Amino acid sequence: MNQPLLIKNADHILTMNDQHQELRGRDILISNGQILEIGTGLTPIGHHQTLNALGCVVTPGLVNTHHHLYQTLT
Repeated sequence: MNQPLLIKNADHILTMNDQHQELRGRDILISNGQILEIGTGLTPIGHHQTLNALGCVVTPGLVNTHHHLYQTLT
C-alpha cells in the first residue's frame, strides 16, 4: 500500500477531461495511485506526505517532463 499524498495549493490543475477544465488554487488527495478528492482545504486521514504546489502546474501522466513538456503544452 502506498503512502497517501496531499498536493496542496496547486496554482493550476489540468484535468484532461472531456470539458478541458483547468482548476486553480486547489488541493489533490491521492492514495494507492488514485485521486480520491480535489478541493480546497483538504486534510488527509492518517500518515501522509504533503507536497506544496504553490506556483506549480499539476498535469496527469507527465513522468518525463524534460522531454515531453513542450509537446504536451502545445
